[in-house]
Amino acid sequence: MTRAHVLAWRAQLEQRGLAGATIRRKLAALASLFDHLLENNAVAGGNPVHGVKRPRIETSEGKTPALGDHQAKVLLNAPDPETLKGKRGKLRYLPLHPVAAERIHGYLEMSRHQLVEAKAPLFVPLRGRSTGAGISANGIYTVVGHYAKVAGIEVAGLGVHGLRATAATNALENDADIAKVQGVAWACQYQ
Repeated sequence: MTRAHVLAWRAQLEQRGLAGATIRRKLAALASLFDHLLENNAVAGGNPVHGVKRPRIETSEGKTPALGDHQAKVLLNAPDPETLKGKRGKLRYLPLHPVAAERIHGYLEMSRHQLVEAKAPLFVPLRGRSTGAGISANGIYTVVGHYAKVAGIEVAGLGVHGLRATAATNALENDADIAKVQGVAWACQYQ
């Protein structure tokens, strides 16, 4: 087997539409096989896979999806203010935009939320409200996903981390103090 054979095989894998990561894995396996065969004197010469370029792999690792300022405003306006759809731990004081404060106040009135107990969750699921449990992480994803669809926003992988990134990015774009933005992002991350 020669380097030309390996190049032809790589081209065939690419033509089959395999992902770059899959092709890289196959080439690595072949290179390992030849290293083993060479080490055991089963073949002569060098490893024909060495020096064959591996395809780049696209990864979304380290890329938190975030919304633009306009998309964030559209998403925040998606919930119907006439419905109830709208972390535990230490008490924290976070900067709150007046519109957000107004929306939370409206939610509290609509839900007849009673903060009888200081540790009561602010947001509760519509089903099972009598249990006293807060909305789950999955519930948050479901609600955000629903309103993103209503607003016509499609961002793959958007979740709480993306929303935090959106808030931080938009705050910085609107001349917020970076130290305060970092402090809020850190507090949100570790709740």
